[in-house]
Amino acid sequence: TSIKILVAFIFETALLASYQLDWGSALRTLFGLGSAAATGDVTSIALTSCLGIDLHLKMKFVFAAPFLSLLLPLPAICWAKWRSQDRLCGATLRSAYCSIVLIALWLLHPAVLGECVLVLETLRVGEREYVAADLSVETSDAAYATTRGLALVLLCTYVPLFPSCVFGALY
Repeated sequence: TSIKILVAFIFETALLASYQLDWGSALRTLFGLGSAAATGDVTSIALTSCLGIDLHLKMKFVFAAPFLSLLLPLPAICWAKWRSQDRLCGATLRSAYCSIVLIALWLLHPAVLGECVLVLETLRVGEREYVAADLSVETSDAAYATTRGLALVLLCTYVPLFPSCVFGALY
């Protein structure tokens, strides 16, 4: 199916890009586009700080993102149902819904992993310990305990289980 082809393409592109060979400009451009699509993180620390989003709120958004991706295809599905169509882009509505959710979860995965690692990395300054990504947050803060818990839940559930389910389904 097209999902298997897409997942295999993204996986193989990421794997090939990791080899330090001279691939030529066309393939480097392709690898760059694949990398941007698969690991693009619009939630960088600088951007979110300018918007007034702190580390704790950002982690809550990251925690909610996999659940919100389940709602992502609903406007297109509702539009198709409203127009009395049983297909969307040539696929059944159920298949289209599953494909869109799977792709969204796949694209979210690297960003979620990166955010979880950033939240858990700490730096000791003198006698105090801070979050390395945001030195205004001490690890002894009560708010950080919640943020750390959310990151650990994602690292123990979504991060290992989602790729396992995808590759298990492909096997």
